[in-house]
Amino acid sequence: MGNFTSTEKAEGKEVNAQQELDEDYLFVAAIDLGTTYSGYSFSSRDDHKSNPNSHHLRQWRDPSNNHVSNKTSTCILFDPKGEFNSFGFEAEKKFYHLAEDNKHEDWYFFKSFKMQLYKKNLDDLRDFQLTAQNGKTMYGLNVFSQSIRYLKDAFLRHFEEAGFKCEKQDIRWVLTVPAIWPEEAISFMRKAAEKAGIIEQQMKICLEPEAATIFTYESESKKHLFHPGRKFIVVDAGGGTVDVTSYEVLKGKGLKELFPPSGGDWGGNRVNEEFLSLLGDLFGTDALKEFRQSNSSEYHELEKSIEISKGMLKDDDDDTDFTLKIPGALWNMDRHRSKNNNKSNEITREGETYRIEQRTDKIRFSTKLAKACFKQPIYCILQHLRSLLNCSTGKGIELIIMAGGFSNSMILLDAVKKAFPDVQVVTPHFQEGEAAWSVLRGAVYFGHGSNLIEYRRCKKTYGFEVTLPYDVKKHGERQPVKVNGENRCYKVFKKIIEKNEPLKENETRTETVGIEPDWDGNLQFYASDKKNPVFTDEESSWMFGKIHVDKPFPKKSGLEIKIFFGMSEIEFEVTNPDNGIKVKKRLLFDI
Repeated sequence: MGNFTSTEKAEGKEVNAQQELDEDYLFVAAIDLGTTYSGYSFSSRDDHKSNPNSHHLRQWRDPSNNHVSNKTSTCILFDPKGEFNSFGFEAEKKFYHLAEDNKHEDWYFFKSFKMQLYKKNLDDLRDFQLTAQNGKTMYGLNVFSQSIRYLKDAFLRHFEEAGFKCEKQDIRWVLTVPAIWPEEAISFMRKAAEKAGIIEQQMKICLEPEAATIFTYESESKKHLFHPGRKFIVVDAGGGTVDVTSYEVLKGKGLKELFPPSGGDWGGNRVNEEFLSLLGDLFGTDALKEFRQSNSSEYHELEKSIEISKGMLKDDDDDTDFTLKIPGALWNMDRHRSKNNNKSNEITREGETYRIEQRTDKIRFSTKLAKACFKQPIYCILQHLRSLLNCSTGKGIELIIMAGGFSNSMILLDAVKKAFPDVQVVTPHFQEGEAAWSVLRGAVYFGHGSNLIEYRRCKKTYGFEVTLPYDVKKHGERQPVKVNGENRCYKVFKKIIEKNEPLKENETRTETVGIEPDWDGNLQFYASDKKNPVFTDEESSWMFGKIHVDKPFPKKSGLEIKIFFGMSEIEFEVTNPDNGIKVKKRLLFDI
């Protein structure tokens, strides 16, 4: 194990974080692989200069209801040999057609699989597998890479059909990811994109709430909202997760992050689950499960009906009824069950009883009951926002920007407005439903260079392992080791940057370390969830990479180590001052 003695710390310096990114581009294409829906947007460099809002969005038609949207569903289908077949609405149509003929059992169908990356650690990702609806498994990297490949190829076809022409190397790609994901998951997405044929020199990673922030900030109709000193929160509420970021406007145009990104799995899909739970109470949980297994196509129609119907709810509709279309196969199963059971048309929630009416192929119940399905995820969102607004750093926040598909819900918007009457709540829209597309549009801005974030908060504490003279006050819980007559302490965590510390965009930190006589040339780097870890073998600490330095080692001054912190990467440059030899390595939280 390598041993080091930390001797001094130098001033941080600025470098070009994207120095290896190909700057000679003509177009920007942004891909948003979402939990529930996915899509892409693009614009040319020249068009962006003359009209920054001239983004091209693909129009997708859902054959199940004939609705047209700027995103398609996040579903992917592989044939029995594990070969890619289709993605999005096409995959849904193909799979459920197979299911109707009972020919789907050998196929691999994955839906809303992005959430399975949530809270995954490095060890999980190395052998990460996804489970298809029939229980069969496939390596997650293959599922994600084929999904990104489909969106990439769909863009290229759309691009050519629209009359645009350029070489593939003239396109800069932007891939959006949730801000609350760990660096390992972001690196996983980067690798999936590379496997899909997007080379590193043409790719940028953009955090989803940052994209929404950029889109809102750059919108002419919203420029009055931002002035130096103003503090605001961005809530990117999607189908799976809710990402929350917060910023202060600096002099000029830049932004400083107030808190590290935070949030949870409180997205719109939680509302869908509550509706299905409600139907389970009405028809019976076992009956609903049987219906899903034996009528997967109609169960899918039921899910679509819930998705569409929940978006029509408004907060002031308590006196009106809510109608939900129910598939015929479920009605038939229910009629058969009702002959042998005393079926109730009433549902009790939190001590209140609600009447359910059956109308042909629909059920009708009070909007108040439908709104109850929003209660749990909205409660989590509001509690989290309160915790941010009530802490010392959150004092003075006077604006909340609601982005993401779930933010199109008037139930959610009205709940946020009522909970925080002294805070202005806005959505980044040009037209109705724009909150859902703000991430894609903002990602295109980001690709053209509109990176507003000057300071980010560090997600973890980073450092490397050293050996130090034994200090009973700092190392008292460890037994010292006698080395050449001196008490030494091994496996000490030498901190480079602390969790929650502001980190300037493109900043490096420089350390100089002395070399122990028995050093093996391996410099080991560690991360920790604690602000002040003492040892590298603590439960909260783990090694995420190392760099090897060949002999001869420096004799006096030690090694100079420069560390660049990227969004999903850390780059090291180790210099031997005796001979000027440099060793450079980029770690992508390798899976």
